[in-house]
Amino acid sequence: MRRFGPWILLLVGCGLPLDTNQRVPTFPLFDPGTGEIPMPNDALRDDARGMLDLPTDDADLTDADRAFREWLNTRDGWSSTLPATVRFSDAIDSRTVDEENVQIWDWNGGDAFRYTGARMVVDEDDRRLQILPPRTGWDTGHTYVVVVRGGMGGVRDAHGFGLEPDAVFYYLERRMRLDTIGHNRAFPGATRAERLDAGRQLEELRLELAPFFEFFEDPARPSESEIPREEIAALWSFTVSTTPELAMDRESQRVPLPFDLLIDPDTGFVSLEEAEWDTDLERDAKRQVNELRGFGVSANLHWEATEAVDPTSLPGRVHVFDLGAGIRDLPITTHVLGENGEMACQVTPVPIDCTHVIIEIDDAELPLAPSSTYAVVVDRGVRAASGAELDVMPIGFFMRSPYPIAVDGASQLGSLTDELAARVEGTRSEIAALLDGYGREHVLTAWPFTTLDAVPDVREAARTSIDENLEITPTVRERLEPLPALEALFPGIESSLIRLVYLPRTQGVAEFVIGEIPSPYFLDPVTRRWNEDGSYEMQPVRYYLSIPEGADPSTPLPVVIFGHAVVTDARFMMTVAGEFAQRGFATLAIDFPFHGERIDCIDASLVAIPNFFPEQIRTVTGLNDDILRFPPCASGSDAVCGPEGQCLTADGRPDDFTAFPLVAVQVASGAAFLDVGDLPYINDHFRQALVDLSSLLQAIRTADWGSAVGYRLDPETIHYTGQSLGAIIGAVWVAVTPEIDRAVLNVPGSDMVDLFAESTFFGPQIDAYFDDIMVANPSYEKERLLDVARWLIDSVDPQAVGHLYAEDDRAVLLQMDMGDIVIPNRTTRVLQRVSGRPMRTYPSFLHGDLVIPLIGDRMLSDMGQYLSGEIDM
Repeated sequence: MRRFGPWILLLVGCGLPLDTNQRVPTFPLFDPGTGEIPMPNDALRDDARGMLDLPTDDADLTDADRAFREWLNTRDGWSSTLPATVRFSDAIDSRTVDEENVQIWDWNGGDAFRYTGARMVVDEDDRRLQILPPRTGWDTGHTYVVVVRGGMGGVRDAHGFGLEPDAVFYYLERRMRLDTIGHNRAFPGATRAERLDAGRQLEELRLELAPFFEFFEDPARPSESEIPREEIAALWSFTVSTTPELAMDRESQRVPLPFDLLIDPDTGFVSLEEAEWDTDLERDAKRQVNELRGFGVSANLHWEATEAVDPTSLPGRVHVFDLGAGIRDLPITTHVLGENGEMACQVTPVPIDCTHVIIEIDDAELPLAPSSTYAVVVDRGVRAASGAELDVMPIGFFMRSPYPIAVDGASQLGSLTDELAARVEGTRSEIAALLDGYGREHVLTAWPFTTLDAVPDVREAARTSIDENLEITPTVRERLEPLPALEALFPGIESSLIRLVYLPRTQGVAEFVIGEIPSPYFLDPVTRRWNEDGSYEMQPVRYYLSIPEGADPSTPLPVVIFGHAVVTDARFMMTVAGEFAQRGFATLAIDFPFHGERIDCIDASLVAIPNFFPEQIRTVTGLNDDILRFPPCASGSDAVCGPEGQCLTADGRPDDFTAFPLVAVQVASGAAFLDVGDLPYINDHFRQALVDLSSLLQAIRTADWGSAVGYRLDPETIHYTGQSLGAIIGAVWVAVTPEIDRAVLNVPGSDMVDLFAESTFFGPQIDAYFDDIMVANPSYEKERLLDVARWLIDSVDPQAVGHLYAEDDRAVLLQMDMGDIVIPNRTTRVLQRVSGRPMRTYPSFLHGDLVIPLIGDRMLSDMGQYLSGEIDM
């Protein structure tokens, strides 16, 4: 129709009661004069033109509100994700709000049918009822009718009385005309003509609502009970736009990710709300990312449309800008994905599920700078597969608006509370200057995101025992000369030859000291997740210490800390200790969490190989799984894992862990550390490893090693070397630990999620994980989960802290196996590029060369020479 003038209905005439002693009724607010009507509402739509028609000529409108209304008036209907909302004059009894008393009907051109399953939310503070659309939104182009039943059989107020209609709505539900001389005195206006015009406007709305009233009071409806007109407290309709939209809707959680609107402005932490449809994995992931102050530095960027997207319309119309010093348009690639991945969306016609857009930033730009703000800008002209250009939802409009949404904390829009408007404005203002220069006339929408800075949390974990000045006192279990010590690793007659092969690797070592140090343990023993209250208990951690031949008990020994690889444990320091002992170093190693003596039983082990057998062999042998795993417990596939990681037989008795042939290493060693079955919490395990290294460093610096082992350790000369996992953990720890003089990182990696996905060894296991959780490969869902994992792991990833090496010009050498089958060379080169540290390469793909005699001798020699300063790069 329809523009309402600034009139207010007088509550006189037509027999309305004026007795002030009567109870004040509770009613749904329906007053066009104040703008307080249920929304969205076709009372603000011009049916003749088929467009929204909000008044824009009110002198009291703010610039922001007027611009918003002018944009709405370019649309043929309301956004598909707007909740149907009505406020009440007083509190209502939420227990009486159900699908019988509040009904939603798809009008369907007059052939109406009931919409069921709506989620209704009562905000008691705001006296507001919201009827949320389905996650995919209201059907485009459809008109919906909402009816609120009052009276004692319908929605009641907090005092137990049935709702009554608002004064304006009282007239709208009448059967009599409102634009007659007889009603002239019931409406406001200085003149008769003004009062008649007010009556005319109400009559137009009454006539539009009349078919709905007739429908609900029709006793001939076969499947629904009638609702007498007198019991209807509120009724309105709204028509959904036919225009495809770029989704920005918080309720359905279809919002771009990352997006600074998802950061709590009061705390600085990410704030992702849990939804009733979340899986356990999604719920856990949200809890973990809500502990972060920003978004990932390596994850792809995501947004979604309400219809399938034309992939050919994206290139050149989607941009990512670095808003740091000197705004840069980053090189990117866009991808459209659906349920079956990207290739399935590159056909004509484009499948309807191809609604997801992923923005991949060029690898050379990754990782993004920490604590830095970037902006995604989507230009006009991006099309749906239908050919129609995308429009935006209200939040998308606010992001591109030239006008502030809040001023001094006060909302500039009648439709937004002060709190929400301030939050939107805080986000909009981050990109205001960019869009001023870019030209808003070209922009569909834009949004900013700010990356996390991993350094503060990494530093806190990596210096826990030091900052708390914990007393870390070493104890000694036993002392072994090299050959008996090797027998503990390679036991029995069948391994005697292996011991002889490894004995030269211990040349220069007088003895190995095995003992324990205490370390604060922050992980829950059952869930293996960080304790929610931040509490810890001191737990013993095994160490191995090598004493060089000829060491002087009165002279402090310089120390090399060795970080072992995954599956292995502290004992593997014996395979490198001789090289360092010959240069006068003591070598010291501990078991990382869930390795060695700290292992936990989980259903899957890390030691698994792809099943390359053909179908015939699989059938004969019974080896049908795509991934062949070693069972973690001695009783094999019948065993179960206990609640605190014990191996148990099928009848619940304690069981031994399975060990490899020839080497006394348990198959389960390290499996719980990289437990993809609890993917959101893997970063907790890395944090615990950093805590344990802080305890080791605190022990070196402050403990009386002379009394404990007979030799003092030099707190001023401490180096670090790590292999594989030990190099990855070490790359993070050394970056924030200035006490380390020199370090060699052997076959390290970074960008850890992609490291596993691209690994020749681990890649098939990642694919098997997605099979286990029934996520298609390829699919958008797989990519979404991988990007959430990137975001989480970025908080402990070497690439997120590697810049500190260049900034502090640390003495660190990287070593890489060319063609490494475990850690892809690309991920090692990322660390080298970010850190700016020198790297040596070696012609082997085996990955574990360092601890293998002959094959890894050159690598080990380079390591020793670098740590001793004999070579400098």
